[in-house]
Amino acid sequence: MDDIVEPVSPVNHRLTKYLKQARDRLIQTGTRNRLIHTARFAKRGKSIDIIDERSDDVFRILVTDSNRMRLDHESAG
Repeated sequence: MDDIVEPVSPVNHRLTKYLKQARDRLIQTGTRNRLIHTARFAKRGKSIDIIDERSDDVFRILVTDSNRMRLDHESAG
């Protein structure tokens, strides 16, 4: 069976280009967006690497149930 490749019309190409530009404007990927960009390996970081836990469980324990979690220090090396 032969694969049929439809030619891309200039209108479809332009529409695809406009949609991509709109997506890029909606999603800020710069360093000011703290949801996307975080300085994880800085000397004085403001984040904690949580190992062997599921993020939805951590959220439930800390936020929904308002419980505390004990964090153990593990040396890197």
